[in-house]
Amino acid sequence: MKKAIIHLLFVLFLIPIATQAKVWRVNNNPGVVADFPNLEEAMSNNFRQAGDIIHLEPSVNPYLVVAGTFSENDKYVTIIGNGYDHYSGEGFQQDILQSMIYVAFGDILVSTKIKFTGVKFNSSIALQNFSGPPNISDVTFESCLITGDIHLTGDTEPDQINGLHLLKNHILGGLNITFSSDPSNILYDFISENNIIYQSLSITNIPANHDPIVIRNNVFSGNGNSFVCHDAYWANNIFDINSDLPDFTGCILKNNIFSRSPFATGASAEANNQFDIDMQTVFKPNDNLAMLYNLYELQSSSPAIGAGVPNGATPVDCGVYGGPNPFKIFGMPSIPSIYELNVPPTVTSGTDMHIGLKSRSNN
Repeated sequence: MKKAIIHLLFVLFLIPIATQAKVWRVNNNPGVVADFPNLEEAMSNNFRQAGDIIHLEPSVNPYLVVAGTFSENDKYVTIIGNGYDHYSGEGFQQDILQSMIYVAFGDILVSTKIKFTGVKFNSSIALQNFSGPPNISDVTFESCLITGDIHLTGDTEPDQINGLHLLKNHILGGLNITFSSDPSNILYDFISENNIIYQSLSITNIPANHDPIVIRNNVFSGNGNSFVCHDAYWANNIFDINSDLPDFTGCILKNNIFSRSPFATGASAEANNQFDIDMQTVFKPNDNLAMLYNLYELQSSSPAIGAGVPNGATPVDCGVYGGPNPFKIFGMPSIPSIYELNVPPTVTSGTDMHIGLKSRSNN
């Protein structure tokens, strides 16, 4: 019996799913029999029902898709991968291969009724329908590694975002959303929490029809050149950046930590922010930021500890490891994983097979 199959059965047995939901196995490793040999077929599966889970099993090969594979779903689906970059740490996954979604050219289009968790993307994400104006709804990226940026660029037609959640991701590019000038644009239920974001965060031409934009417990790092977002709530973030002055007009800034003093100009309300903070006193040393282990963890004496907006009487840290849903290194999805597996190479017919394993919950 192959180790990968044992690992899969154990994980799928422990995934908490609704009674009617089905888990579909996708595996493109040579010689492995699964429900589907590629992600394209799984997404076009006519038997898939709302709430089903696609388990994108770890592979030596990336999962190739066309740009519009995720652009127009009629049934909500969750895609669960194995996380990413396990080679840089031990004790998290027995199978250190990753689940990478790959597109040969351009961006991957994502628009509606989908959640990705524990997946690596080799390209940028365009919030876009395959045809027609952007109509984004019920989209979640959680514990993903995105090697490009996430962006939406409106034209002249109405743009709508009604449910976009970015949670615990490592985004090597930026987050850039530009609405069109159409007066019927809407922006509802947008949350960016516990993400590591390089470069920039820009949400411009924010429509009049919007509810509070929540940007909380993120770490912004790098040489971002654009931080523009009006009428947003920024709390418990750490800005380890060297950037031009941002535009925080109409924003509420609470309990953020900035490496520069002029960085918070333009806010309509500010409270308990810290400025000119030496980031060497904030984070644990990491000599190689390409290695994701302990990335942006706080030192024991960090000024970010307990410096966030408290949850009632409970102190909250600033940064990606603070709050109720902290960042998970290596993109570990919130399902059990096997991190050690011992299987005998051969078993005599008619005898028991003794298998040893160690697991972790990852909740």
